[in-house]
Amino acid sequence: MKICIIGGGHSGWWTAAYLEKNVKNIDITLYETDSIPVIGVGESCLPQIKRFYDGLELTPEIWMGTTATIKWGNNHVEWDEEGGEDFAIRFWYDFDPKKDNYETKTSWDNHAYHIDTYENTRIVKESTKNVRVKNEKLTSLPNGFDFYVDCTGFSSSFTKDKTRLEISKHHILDSAWVCPVKRDDYDTTLTNSIVRNYGWQFEVPLKDRLGTGYIFSSQYVKDEEALEEYQEMIKYDYKISKPRKIKWTPKVLKNPWTDNVVSIGTSAGFVDPLEATSLYMVQIGIIQFVNCLIRGYSNKTYNRIMNNIWRECLDYIVAEYVLCGRRHTDFWKSFEESHDFYSKLMWKYYKTRSSSEKYIFPSGIWAQLGYYYNNFNYYGAR
Repeated sequence: MKICIIGGGHSGWWTAAYLEKNVKNIDITLYETDSIPVIGVGESCLPQIKRFYDGLELTPEIWMGTTATIKWGNNHVEWDEEGGEDFAIRFWYDFDPKKDNYETKTSWDNHAYHIDTYENTRIVKESTKNVRVKNEKLTSLPNGFDFYVDCTGFSSSFTKDKTRLEISKHHILDSAWVCPVKRDDYDTTLTNSIVRNYGWQFEVPLKDRLGTGYIFSSQYVKDEEALEEYQEMIKYDYKISKPRKIKWTPKVLKNPWTDNVVSIGTSAGFVDPLEATSLYMVQIGIIQFVNCLIRGYSNKTYNRIMNNIWRECLDYIVAEYVLCGRRHTDFWKSFEESHDFYSKLMWKYYKTRSSSEKYIFPSGIWAQLGYYYNNFNYYGAR
């Protein structure tokens, strides 16, 4: 089987390495070029990342490199009220809010990681043995391959079917200012997600720096005004580089695998990096593609699986905006109308997502939203 991968960022090299390790009798060619920049922002992961690296036969001691840190949860700052107490969504995947079940387990799902995607991509790349690399910018698909994997990012340059999955009207965050800063004295065990006027700020602690960014909606604030607000969030003297702007259209492909072209990573979809979902959607897209190849499943099966995972992922993201107590700007007020709907949905997912093996956010994660926001109105509803 001959596979052509277009794009040499983490999506491309993760795909190449996973295919090489898990599919027999495979020939892989990867096209990459320095002229296309790599986003390189998502450095916070979910616990499932360990399963992906198990599939590469790489231990944490190897793939964490020299800068990654252990992550015990996502700390939410002022999401319920200004000046209110922080709360951290922990990886209690078998959590029951009515039984005070706060015991942290020692299995795979009790922690995640903050990783340096640049260093991590280098490590994964070096783990491959037979991937043929061509430094070339493609304008059309080369002949002679059984499958093509589009890892070209937001452009989705070689995606055949760009029909979009229907997503919530509340997915309105479409911009970011990002900048690494000196870490100084900082708790490395939690990601910080901090409420801001028109979105939220992330702080991802690595051993040698702090990844920061302001995720915002251009519907409610201009880029320059958002940059001014962002500059006030971080100490000027601590900046390692100038803030960089990233723009995207929130979207998810309905058919990421069409004919013999499969879109992986941001070429398949990108909506909002809240709760470290971005890197997860890359890894699960790769894993499911490989599973379908091994088992002989069709592209219809793959697309159905990915659609279901995306829907659950996006429901959780919207629920965080809707169920929190912040309504201090028009951006935050726009979520109020859906409060009752997501209150019901939260407890529906709590009752139906018991498997930590199957779902991106199992029951315990959903339950923590209700617990921290004291929202039990529909806890017993059928």
